[in-house]
Amino acid sequence: MADINGGQAIVNVLKAFGVTQFFNVPGESFLPVLDAIGAEPSIRLVTNRHESGASFAAEGFAKISGRPAVCMATRGPGASNLSIGIQTALYDSTPMVALVGLVPTELQGTQAFQEFDPGSMFDSLAKRTFVVASRATLEATIAQALTEATVGRPGPVLVGIPADLLSAHAPPAPFGFADTKAEGEPDVSPLLERLRSAARPAFIVSTAAVRGRLAADLGDVAKWIGAPVLCGWRRFSAFDNGHPRFAGSLGLGMPASVRATLDRADLVVGFGPLEQVTIDSGQLNREGLEVINVSATQDANLARRLNRARVVEVVARPEAVARELVRAIPDSRTGARGVDPAAAAEPLGRQALTAASAISLLNQSAGGDVIIVSDAGDFAQPLLRDFKFDRERSFIGPVNGAMGYGLPAAIGARLADPSRPVVCLAGDGGLLMTAGEMETAVRIRADLTAIVFNNRAFGTIKSRQAEAFPGREFGTSLGEVCFTEIAKGMGWKAWSARSVPEFEAALNSADSTTGCRLIEVHLNGS
Repeated sequence: MADINGGQAIVNVLKAFGVTQFFNVPGESFLPVLDAIGAEPSIRLVTNRHESGASFAAEGFAKISGRPAVCMATRGPGASNLSIGIQTALYDSTPMVALVGLVPTELQGTQAFQEFDPGSMFDSLAKRTFVVASRATLEATIAQALTEATVGRPGPVLVGIPADLLSAHAPPAPFGFADTKAEGEPDVSPLLERLRSAARPAFIVSTAAVRGRLAADLGDVAKWIGAPVLCGWRRFSAFDNGHPRFAGSLGLGMPASVRATLDRADLVVGFGPLEQVTIDSGQLNREGLEVINVSATQDANLARRLNRARVVEVVARPEAVARELVRAIPDSRTGARGVDPAAAAEPLGRQALTAASAISLLNQSAGGDVIIVSDAGDFAQPLLRDFKFDRERSFIGPVNGAMGYGLPAAIGARLADPSRPVVCLAGDGGLLMTAGEMETAVRIRADLTAIVFNNRAFGTIKSRQAEAFPGREFGTSLGEVCFTEIAKGMGWKAWSARSVPEFEAALNSADSTTGCRLIEVHLNGS
């Protein structure tokens, strides 16, 4: 068999695993990889404007597709820029493989141009970090990275590859992927007994954005038990918001009725990660509460985060546990308990154009299969009250609160499922962090809508500052930016809205056209 270079070897492994999407900012340290992808029609290459955009796009793609995308950057500065999306994927349990070109093997340890130590930098940001030791182990290392990114609790795996190994030729080396056959049926009898004996049980779901069998099974169990079901922080579409047992989503800006639902609970069963914002907003760390968490891998930190509650971990795939619970419950699945879901959000006034009124109007106009992609910021808080993730609607947003996420992740989501409409929500602070990806969206002919909420401030921090230091707000305001002009300059269609009628008209115009569309919402009368 003819020798191949390291770039071709990597592409062979990616193709065998079924990777179809590759995001990057090109670097001289991995030109053989770009050359090999150019010759492989099954893998689509997107060249981003910034490495953070590449990693965010890969993260958004994986959240919608359920399969890892690959992002790549060059050494030193490129790897540093890539890191924000890697940390997002870690917190959000998103499968991802990040490749980084390194200085040649003979120069390692000499502080050569752009040299850095991948392990020292990424061990706390990634699920696992590898540095390829030799050309002979290249294929096997990439295969292991793809496996580790997807088994157990998914997450990002980073692989550093010395540049000389990518140029080196060798016969194709054998590689394989770990056996991930379905596990046996978990014993759910102890969990079922606890659900039966609890006076006021509740479920929290923090699993995939695109709902599957898990959500349907939990809905059946919730109806039988009579328990409310809540979505975790920025997991707003993990459970059907139209289900009769849905009780709201946890996080910043949630209605008081959602917290009241959990205040009444004596048992909370979580499916998927229970991270800090979910715990704090739901006030789960309290005496007298039992928390059972069902997750594919054990979370050694959970007992510390919930040191006042009684914590029980069930280490099993949430999908398998939900399936077995459904099999165990009686055929009659009508709820018999009087635990009512949280009341629906109160209707909002339609006089002033606010983030809440805009999101409420978007909820009315958006289709039943829309993908909502949100950046981090105060503007997004009304999503918990005023947007209903029912039918086939999906939500993705950064659990770790990374700004700049919205636009590149929306590009990734659109590439993951071109059949569904995609709407990006971002504040003026977050959008400008990755605004260069507006040109990327036009270049790849993405069909999506971006709504930017312009209040000329880092809004979340400004509001916290006002609470902590009343009358002494400093360092959180921003200047004037005309996003409609920026968008038009990059080939987008753009509209501006300062009132509810103007926003409604802009939504109608955006819905009636295709391509890249932006609506700038001016808040505070600006």
